[in-house]
Amino acid sequence: MLDMLPYSTDNKGHVYCPYCCRKFVNRYNLKVHVRDKHEDNSMDLDCQVCGKTMRNQSCLRVHMYHHRKQRLEEAGII
Repeated sequence: MLDMLPYSTDNKGHVYCPYCCRKFVNRYNLKVHVRDKHEDNSMDLDCQVCGKTMRNQSCLRVHMYHHRKQRLEEAGII
């Protein structure tokens, strides 16, 4: 997937998304970004807390982290 995409780098080794020009510190982070934001093979998973639809399991996992963090903040734990 990413190996076939043309991507540019800067003098610090950062890589740029060929679709939206967002900057990443390495190719792995770019690969995850392209998979989560630009690929069309979505699963459409719904959040059981708020009902928002996520593109894949990785996006849902990050989304659920934010719900957990918000609950901890409301409880005064963090």
